[in-house]
Amino acid sequence: EYIIQPGNENFGNPFPGKDHIFFSSGITGVDNIYAIDRSTRKRLAITDSKYGAYYPTVSKDNQELVINVLGELGMDITRIKIDPSAWKESSVSGSYSNPLYELPLGQEGLEIRSEKLEDSPSKERIYGPMRGILNIHSWGPFVSSSNTNFDIGVFSRDIMSTTSLFLGYNYDIQEGTGNYGGRISYQRFLPVVDLAVTRGNRKREALTRFLFENPEYPGNVDSAFVRNLSTQYTWNENKLDIGVRLPLVLTRSKYLTSMELGYEYSRTRVDAYSYENDSIQSGDDRRLYSILTNGELNTNTFNLFIFNTLKMSRRDVKPRFGQFLSIESTGSFGGDFVAGQTAIRTRWYLPGIGKHHSLNAFWSYQNRNITLEEDNYFLRNRVELPRGVSVSTFQNFYSMGVNYELPVLYPDLHLGPILYIKRLRLNGFFDYAYGVTDIPSRNVLSSNEYYSTGAELRIDFNAARLLPEVNMGIRYAYDLRNNNPTIEIIFPTITF
Repeated sequence: EYIIQPGNENFGNPFPGKDHIFFSSGITGVDNIYAIDRSTRKRLAITDSKYGAYYPTVSKDNQELVINVLGELGMDITRIKIDPSAWKESSVSGSYSNPLYELPLGQEGLEIRSEKLEDSPSKERIYGPMRGILNIHSWGPFVSSSNTNFDIGVFSRDIMSTTSLFLGYNYDIQEGTGNYGGRISYQRFLPVVDLAVTRGNRKREALTRFLFENPEYPGNVDSAFVRNLSTQYTWNENKLDIGVRLPLVLTRSKYLTSMELGYEYSRTRVDAYSYENDSIQSGDDRRLYSILTNGELNTNTFNLFIFNTLKMSRRDVKPRFGQFLSIESTGSFGGDFVAGQTAIRTRWYLPGIGKHHSLNAFWSYQNRNITLEEDNYFLRNRVELPRGVSVSTFQNFYSMGVNYELPVLYPDLHLGPILYIKRLRLNGFFDYAYGVTDIPSRNVLSSNEYYSTGAELRIDFNAARLLPEVNMGIRYAYDLRNNNPTIEIIFPTITF
């Protein structure tokens, strides 16, 4: 049923009320709120804002109309009593007029008539998408982060949105190391093709329990003794990654659902491999850490990501319901090093006690190929670690945690065009992890448990009038096993 006949008018945000349909329109040159009487089809003008009025919403009792009114300091929420007798009948229904350009046209004695436009025939030709692969359409600074990595640099995308480029620096939050380089992604066809070249350094610290024979009683297991050795490995990497992935959007109704299958080949050149330990003195014992100083590593990586969450309102801090699953498996072949790793990550989202609160939890498992042989290579950690705790490297590692997050304040503060602070939110957490390494050939048996709890205060804000929302904050974490409190800065995350 046509309530308003099609035309040139730009309607915005229609909202059905009991007896009227409310909407915004800029037909007079300034956006204002209008209503259509359901029975008479009369058009009524409700507001006469100087700068603009938007987003009409009817209260549950159908007594008030809530709108956004643009003022000198930004948008203000305003309530208007629903009283049709106070509204004026609009005389601009269906007519198109724009004084913003009509007035200067009249002052200059100009007019626009379609019949005066002349045809300018052009020759048709096939557009070659590869020809415009570097035809940059959008570009700018780029910042993103996850639980394990922080990216900063510049990005660009071509005019057909088929090719994206990134040049910048990646920081591994857990290792405290970084690399710089570039990535290119070609997305015209499926599967998507990715290429990356990076150069950086790596670091790995391991606290391992070693079982040594007593030289006075060789072969006597009962006389053996245990020593805890803390060893830090450092090395440099030049890396080439070539991958393909199949991103599938499965969204239906109120759930955002996606799945991605991927494969990646990596060739890594390793050099400057070194280590330091705090307690090994004997030359015989140092053979445990005799590692190649340089070499090449070739790996294949297969991954699967599944994401399903309920769509969020603007005030939700996390989805009220959802699931996430990631499976990633890496193995080496050829080359000078042997490496292997399988990581499984899961996360669940549930509604909290209050409105817009979030109860979410994670569970992760990671298996690493650790042999302590000369050609053994440590891949980057891919699972969550307990917050505020220094964690060693293990063959098998389990981690889990629970979070309760809620908004505490909407200050709506701004510092001119520099900073706008939208929201402060609080998160309480408890983390647990367990790791074990068992290498009989090296008489190595090591295991440890980690517990931590604490709270995070996060701030959601926009900087320099940029649309992406930034989230960062401060974390207080308490190591329950060692009675050690820490205070950490939470790296910024970006929401587009």
